[in-house]
Amino acid sequence: MTIQIQTFEKFRVLIYNYSGITLKDGKRTMLESRINKRLRALNLDTYEDYLSYVTKSSHKDELVNMIDEVSTNITHFFRDAPHFTFLEKHIKSQIQDGQKKFRIWCCAASTGQEPYSIAMVMHKLTTDFPGQYDIKILATDISTQVLKSCEQGHYTPTMLEDIPQKYRTKYFTKISGQDLYEVDLKLKKLITFKRLNLSIFPFPLKNKLDIVFIRNVMIYFDKETKHKILENIHNLLHNKGIVITGSTESLTGVHDNFSRLDPSIYQVIPNQNNQHKAAS
Repeated sequence: MTIQIQTFEKFRVLIYNYSGITLKDGKRTMLESRINKRLRALNLDTYEDYLSYVTKSSHKDELVNMIDEVSTNITHFFRDAPHFTFLEKHIKSQIQDGQKKFRIWCCAASTGQEPYSIAMVMHKLTTDFPGQYDIKILATDISTQVLKSCEQGHYTPTMLEDIPQKYRTKYFTKISGQDLYEVDLKLKKLITFKRLNLSIFPFPLKNKLDIVFIRNVMIYFDKETKHKILENIHNLLHNKGIVITGSTESLTGVHDNFSRLDPSIYQVIPNQNNQHKAAS
């Protein structure tokens, strides 16, 4: 069974309007395989049946299920290791300057490896000073399915292979009777997991942020949506706040209020708002 072009276009519009995710022409086969799971779960026969089902106001929860299937969640601990080397160096510098409060947002938590990697670095740097540092990490994703996995924090031995030994032995405990390891409660306490749709503005965050990890997610959005996302992130960051993107992503030509420090690492240009006022 193949999705007809007209039906595929309707799915593309629906997915874009709901999540901001842009499905390119070559993604029709991928969409078929993902939606097939929902057809079986709902005992529906055709893609047109599913489209009719998912667009009914009484079935809004199914939109979430569809986005769970469409969004790709591929990740591993300490993915793009230089980003975490930078994080450790940057936070050490901030600590030396007297900073004790840190707010970090991981925009695409996936199955938890990225926010827990951030938490390991942050906890290790401050563990010798209990109670002195106020660290909060917000980890969000559009998929409710992966967020449940995040909160559970259970990983197979293979998943732990990319974790440096100094972190692996300190922050993971084997679950009795299972071939699984659980993240230490000390890390879980640093992280709040929430569902958030990056295409809905403004973002419901109250506190100013020091660092935003938005890695390997902007590839799903068109240029206009990327600009809006970065504009909203810019408004949430402290002066000189940091944005870390995926290794193949760039802010060049998407947003002008960030300067490049390293490949895929950017900093808010100081006093950019004041410069705009002076120019206008």
